[in-house]
Amino acid sequence: MNKYFQAFKNEISWFNYKNEPMEVFEIEEFNLTDRFKEIFPITTALINLSKKTGVEFKGKSLVLFTWEIEEKISGWMCQFDKPNIDLIEEHQVLIDNIGGIIESFNGPESVEINGIDYNYTLTLNQDFMFVGSLNTDKLDWAEYYLESCEKLNFKPIDLTNKVFFTKEANGAKYFYNKETKEVNLFSHDHAFGFVDFLPNQPKYTMHKIKGVNIFEDFVELIAEQWNKHFEIKSR
Repeated sequence: MNKYFQAFKNEISWFNYKNEPMEVFEIEEFNLTDRFKEIFPITTALINLSKKTGVEFKGKSLVLFTWEIEEKISGWMCQFDKPNIDLIEEHQVLIDNIGGIIESFNGPESVEINGIDYNYTLTLNQDFMFVGSLNTDKLDWAEYYLESCEKLNFKPIDLTNKVFFTKEANGAKYFYNKETKEVNLFSHDHAFGFVDFLPNQPKYTMHKIKGVNIFEDFVELIAEQWNKHFEIKSR
């Protein structure tokens, strides 16, 4: 069996736990578009360093991107599919080129970048990130959020024209404004040391991510965090 896929299975034991048929194959040529390279140069460099393994499973096309450092394999399992809602161009370019992350393994748990302590990295404990069919324009915790604002007499953020593009294990969601591309975090309960409460909002609702303003920043920060992780492991 492909050693990179085997490493993924060893770490993500619940993937295909029913042992359903799948096709696993090496990808010899994988090209990124010029637009992707222009928007995401740090991510481009990281992807170019990866091994690519194709997976066809339950009618879905996936690519496993893996990096091997000191005989330890890390990676992202990415799913290619169509979004159910409109996305900004940068998001669409991202998922057209590398898909959305449905699983990551052996990645960084905490790193420091530009003086910011990311005590939880952006890919840690995520159910998914960026996946076309899983993005939503609705906040699961909308009722809680609106009630919190009403109780404290805060004006709620307009939740229209937003795309929630991740889901963390405890329900936290990163999202962007489709007009400004600004990224924020909604979380009712977290221990992230790299976020600040948004002014004039109830605590533990809306947050600003340190080092991130717009969607491109968020994606590139992920690549920076993984690069930093590999640099530390290689020392």
